[in-house]
Amino acid sequence: MKLKRIILATILAAGTLVGVANSASAASAPAPNVKACFSYASTGGPASGLHAELYEASPTATSWTPIHPGTTNSAGCVTWIGVHRGYGYHAMVHQVYGGGYDAYGRYLGIWVGDGYTNAATTGSTGTLSVAGLVTYVCRPGVAITC
Repeated sequence: MKLKRIILATILAAGTLVGVANSASAASAPAPNVKACFSYASTGGPASGLHAELYEASPTATSWTPIHPGTTNSAGCVTWIGVHRGYGYHAMVHQVYGGGYDAYGRYLGIWVGDGYTNAATTGSTGTLSVAGLVTYVCRPGVAITC
């Protein structure tokens, strides 16, 4: 009878240690990343050098919150490292070219580019990849023609 108690106590102790080890490994796993890539709708080429903003929403949120700025690299991508597990994320870029008036008061014209990615939810680890297209709207002037 005493031997059965010792064996049972040993099994329970081993199970507890395994449970602690599993909990510790999950907690020490690296947080997920979000990678957003943008390309130009007109050419399909990478939208490099654009200001990007990452938005997140917790599982219970009712709106998106901007959290981290970034700049797209030569491939049109930007990666944010160490975001929350199980949150929703999407990214956007916005760029303005031109605008203003010349010395004669003539409007120069403006190009406005916007791009948005799909929204998706991060897992426990790894990289969540989202993608979007950048489109431009032109308002012509003396320096910019559409």
